[in-house]
Amino acid sequence: MTYGDTEQLNKILLRFKEDCQTDGDEIRLATAENDLVVLRLLTHRLAGRIAQIGSKDLAKEYRECELKLNTSAQLDEPLKGEIMLLLEKLSGLLDKIDEELKKPDYSIS
Repeated sequence: MTYGDTEQLNKILLRFKEDCQTDGDEIRLATAENDLVVLRLLTHRLAGRIAQIGSKDLAKEYRECELKLNTSAQLDEPLKGEIMLLLEKLSGLLDKIDEELKKPDYSIS
């Protein structure tokens, strides 16, 4: 990803984490407000960002949720539950990134 440039990799991972946390907060708010438009945008954004960082399975789940949101006229409880589960999985990914960033000699490759 950064051809061995650890400092650049740290910057990318920290920005990824910050952006995901911000989007997660916005998703929680949009879910509480039943705002499908914002949820569609944020799940799309997260699917792409998560794929770029290399977590393809989680990115796929976000993409599938985005597609469900695109065909939904309203936000029902099962879909809200799915969104909350995805946020928990994202939190797990962010925890793993934190663990790797704390290692003195970590390598993503």
